[in-house]
Amino acid sequence: MKTNRAKALSTTALIAVLCMQLFWMWNSFEMTVHQMGFETPWNLAPDVRAQALLAAFYESKFTVLTSLLTTVVIILSLIDQINYIYEQERVRLLREDFSYAMVHDMKSPLTSIIMGTKYLHSGVLEKKPEMKEKYFCIVEDEAQHLLALINRLLTISKLEHGKLHIQKAEVDLETMIEDVVDKYKAKSAKPIHIITRFGTTSALADEEYLKEAISNLVDNATKYSKEEINIEISTLEDDKNVYIKVFDEGIGIAKRELKTIFNRFERAAEHEKDARKTRGGFGIGLNYVLQVINAHSGKISVKSEKDKWSEFTISLPK
Repeated sequence: MKTNRAKALSTTALIAVLCMQLFWMWNSFEMTVHQMGFETPWNLAPDVRAQALLAAFYESKFTVLTSLLTTVVIILSLIDQINYIYEQERVRLLREDFSYAMVHDMKSPLTSIIMGTKYLHSGVLEKKPEMKEKYFCIVEDEAQHLLALINRLLTISKLEHGKLHIQKAEVDLETMIEDVVDKYKAKSAKPIHIITRFGTTSALADEEYLKEAISNLVDNATKYSKEEINIEISTLEDDKNVYIKVFDEGIGIAKRELKTIFNRFERAAEHEKDARKTRGGFGIGLNYVLQVINAHSGKISVKSEKDKWSEFTISLPK
């Protein structure tokens, strides 16, 4: 309600300033017409009316120009204020969406953990060791998933406040990326094909955080995939940088969303409503990647074609 009121007040102020400026200019024009011996500008011939208008401007040109300049400044300030209000409203809605999705994502593993532990405590599985082991694995996996969500949030917060220190060392990219590939091949419920191509096998980075960043990109590719998951991870280098590319043949990202896809709480809007119910994540995965790569003094970019493919490129300085 406060945001809507602020929008209305700012818009009203903008309209009022424009009306006052137009009224002042018309009043100045009428005064000049009276000084020329005419009662009203409405009865003037077109050429006389034009002369009166020029005379009005000439007599008070400094005042008119100053007033116009002041009006322009006020209008620009009000427009900026309105844009700021709209941006705040957008962030507020994103935060609400984030809160909903975060609670939903944390509730799911907690529910699995509670149900699993209850089943294990019931004694029903005492004579079924294979089923018992399966439930232990489910509880452990869900607990790890929940811990990963919390750690990701904490890491982003630390990175944003400059409290997380990256410890760079030579990283074996081939081993690290193959570990990520094996993890997603094992856990995928869909048919998954991941191709790796290594133009270089080492980079200067913090292995823990770089591995998590790449995992986030692969995770994003699997969540927003089609019926079959096709991903290609490649590495290459030039004189200054090492590049890691993650390409997928998923549902892509709309062109207008590419500029904001790395924002915190942001997810591609076109498929978001359906994705919330069918896919995990609550809009911090790509922001996490951005924060980690920035902490490495690197860059990340994205290219995509809607409904066809997406490609994320990480560049790390040597």
